Amino acid sequence: RTYTTEPGDGPNAPSKLSAKAGMNRVVWNLNREPVPGVEGLYTFGSLAGGTVKPGTYTARLRVAGLDPVETNVDVRDIPQVASEVTAADYAARDDLLAKITATLTQLHGGVTDIGSIHEQVDAVVERTSESTDSARIEAAGKALTDSIAAVDSMLVQRNWHNGQDPTVFPTRLNQFLIYLHGAVADTPGAPTESMRKRYEELTRQWGAYQGRVQWILGPGVADFNRLLEELGVPQVGTGKKLVS
Repeated sequence: RTYTTEPGDGPNAPSKLSAKAGMNRVVWNLNREPVPGVEGLYTFGSLAGGTVKPGTYTARLRVAGLDPVETNVDVRDIPQVASEVTAADYAARDDLLAKITATLTQLHGGVTDIGSIHEQVDAVVERTSESTDSARIEAAGKALTDSIAAVDSMLVQRNWHNGQDPTVFPTRLNQFLIYLHGAVADTPGAPTESMRKRYEELTRQWGAYQGRVQWILGPGVADFNRLLEELGVPQVGTGKKLVS
């Protein structure tokens, strides 16, 4: 887990660390780094990272111009849990949490990337609206943004803005993964067989959409850019946060 005095902006920025003259204090809640999110997207539930398993961890303080200072931190289980949960149980839980986090990171990265493409295409269409080639650019742009909107609408729910909206608008794939992550993180022992099967099911669903995301970021953008190049219009670019 990283805390810094300069965390930056966005949902994936590190945790804020305050530093002022005198004594400073930071409390680590024993959670790992949060699961990467999507800018501006409402989440029903938590993207907090799972609690670390018992063991020895290193706390490292870095201050500009000084050598890092380190100390060890022992994380122990409460006795009631320690007598029932084995090291293998913790390893199994950590393994599934890591897999869910990786899938959510891919999904949210893909949503962020195709969202960026959508914004860039809209900007190109607007900038060229008065040109003689505006109709061609608008038609090609609409074909690409329609594909983006169709995929986006199945991966995330953008009509959620508060805790009541999930009762009105359907749950999408990322949210099912978030629910599962929370359930596994809150389980003190090994994940259940139903949790593992649910993850496999959701991963298969993501695999089907991942191919469509990669098409948008690859051939879809390439086709649109070829038209822009032919017409002498600046092309759109991909940030490609998606983990392939």
